[in-house]
Amino acid sequence: LELSLGLTRANATRLAARVASTAPRVVASTASAKVHQRATFLCKELGLSPERAAAVVYRRPQCLGLSVEKNLRPACAWLASELLGGSEKVASLQEIDADKLDALRNLVDAYPTVLGLSVEKNLKPKLHALRTELKPSELRDRGKHPLARDGAAAAVLQCPALLGYSLDGRLRPRLRRIRQAGLPLA
Repeated sequence: LELSLGLTRANATRLAARVASTAPRVVASTASAKVHQRATFLCKELGLSPERAAAVVYRRPQCLGLSVEKNLRPACAWLASELLGGSEKVASLQEIDADKLDALRNLVDAYPTVLGLSVEKNLKPKLHALRTELKPSELRDRGKHPLARDGAAAAVLQCPALLGYSLDGRLRPRLRRIRQAGLPLA
């Protein structure tokens, strides 16, 4: 981690201790080259500074156990396409303009868990539910993010943890209670 993220020895040691204590499987099953590959993705492709990448790893050590090809790159490209993109799909993070890439970095920085969420099983269904179950009038005030594709995307950019909530266990019941109480969603 010291070399991969350009950290001081003391900070790298602290981060390694955190990874070992919270994600022992990552340490036991991940070769040094794989850890370097994942850290390089965070810094070079996603463009996080070494400090921000270290903070992401500190808050979500399991991201070092994720495959760049199967998890990290597809999740980031999908998020960029669906939250920040136009009608075209993003195949590579290099296709994203600087402002949108910065918004993606901020989302990952705010909610590193998003890196490990399955596009097909988690991200797509959640964003689809937000887009179909929330009324346009409920999303109007959420459309404040200048780069968001729509109101649901703006809601996710403002609160990325929405993507981690259970649809049937948390999002839909709360939305139902808020509507029953006549409260605004903002």
